[in-house]
Amino acid sequence: MDDALTVNSWRRLAPIAIVYFTASGFLKAANTLFYLLPVMAINYQKIIEQPSIVLIVGLAVFTLLLSSAVLNYIFYEFRIDADRVEIKSGVLKKSHVDLPFAKIQNVRIEQPLYYRFNNYVCLQLDTAGSAQQEAKIVALPMAVAKDFRQHIVGFMHENKTVDVDDSLGARDLTNADVNADEAADEHDASQTTLNTRSLSDLVIHGVANNRIWILLGGLAPFYNVISENVAQVLERFGIDLVDYFSLSSQQWWQFALHVMSLVMLIMLLMVSLSVIGSILTFYNYRLTRADNRLIRTSGLLTKQEVSIKLSRLQIIVFKQDWLDRLMGRINLTFEQNSSMARGNNQAQAHTDGKLIVPSVTPAQALDLSRNAWPDNKMKDMVYTPISQRFIMRYIMLLAIPLSVSGALGLWLDKVPNAVASMGFVLAVGVSLAAVLRWYRWGFAQDDEYVYIRKGFFGIDYYCLPKFKIQQTALKQSFLMRLHNLASAKLVLASGSQIIPFVQQTDALGLLDQCLIKVEKEPKSWM
Repeated sequence: MDDALTVNSWRRLAPIAIVYFTASGFLKAANTLFYLLPVMAINYQKIIEQPSIVLIVGLAVFTLLLSSAVLNYIFYEFRIDADRVEIKSGVLKKSHVDLPFAKIQNVRIEQPLYYRFNNYVCLQLDTAGSAQQEAKIVALPMAVAKDFRQHIVGFMHENKTVDVDDSLGARDLTNADVNADEAADEHDASQTTLNTRSLSDLVIHGVANNRIWILLGGLAPFYNVISENVAQVLERFGIDLVDYFSLSSQQWWQFALHVMSLVMLIMLLMVSLSVIGSILTFYNYRLTRADNRLIRTSGLLTKQEVSIKLSRLQIIVFKQDWLDRLMGRINLTFEQNSSMARGNNQAQAHTDGKLIVPSVTPAQALDLSRNAWPDNKMKDMVYTPISQRFIMRYIMLLAIPLSVSGALGLWLDKVPNAVASMGFVLAVGVSLAAVLRWYRWGFAQDDEYVYIRKGFFGIDYYCLPKFKIQQTALKQSFLMRLHNLASAKLVLASGSQIIPFVQQTDALGLLDQCLIKVEKEPKSWM
């Protein structure tokens, strides 16, 4: 592939794209393997007893993935016209994406680790439509990606389809010694740095937002196998785990100390993995503003740039889990349209269309939110709480049935006492959870925005402009209607927000004010 942009001609990818397709295949295989973990755990002994079969299967899978990558490379081609980009791909399932430039919402550039040695990138074209309309050119030279971006910008300015600036929400992610001066001259002069994250900030983010428990849940079928292997390794060093955790061979305080040491070791491992993930994602974080865009650049192995036009911003969120509250930090999220990821990939919908500023201080979060929307009053509003009947709903639907089941189990003596007691414990837990959710939930409004507060142990604040609301709904059950209660639903391009169990007059007033604002100010949500 040459390094010049050619229009109206079909082009092939560079051979380096085979590496991308191979890596993507391995990731898909790993995701499939995750669901096979229970089966592998059950047949673990049989598997290790036949290493030759394991080797043959591994080689077969590798050959299949490599062959699939080569075929995907052969059948992949794209064409850039004056006003659109077309991509043909697929071996067994053919795909032909025809994407007009007018529908492009963002241009994102990603540079995986294996592309840094030859300055190739992946070009992601995000749209405001469905997942079928998004496009990704998986291997472009940096020079071609730059020309492509300028080609789109020229079309936008010439046709006045949308209000764009010269960068269209994308900037080159090059190595320090490749095009650095040119990139600096082109972009830095017009950009203002709003926030950077230090390594210590990323460590705090990893500690406070630990999600490694998901990995531990996936490894549950292998716990016995892992413990046996760990015990065998420790025995080689003269450590007997059975004796180490035996009450008969030591004092109770020694046993408790050993258990606490093991728990702390596991927690340290979990936190360490979470911190590593935070650093990989947000390393060298920089949030800048260029005219009407917010731009985030970050990444250690895979460098990414995410951009949001302020005119397309749908909602600002302050997320603060219980550890964030203890550390005095907030995860700030700017959300735009996320419908592009809803068609085929629900998980992707939670990340695409979002710009995250990790673990900022409350003052920094407030400054950044007001930089985007100067007149928002998210932290200054007095929030109206929801009705206490929200608690009764969960008590009636969950707590009472669990308690009755436990009582019947004890009375009829049909289940062990421990199982019956678990019903009472769960009932108490559900009740406490309902109380915490009710205590956090509240809403407020002013002339321009709707504000929502909710959470569990932590507190989340949501700020959404009234004129960007696309749909409203008033929901009532029979019991809610009897007590003049209702739930108000507000739908934006980034998703829906529900305010449950509020007074019917308050819900109707909120929805009426939102609809009046939309009618009086027919601004585009884009």
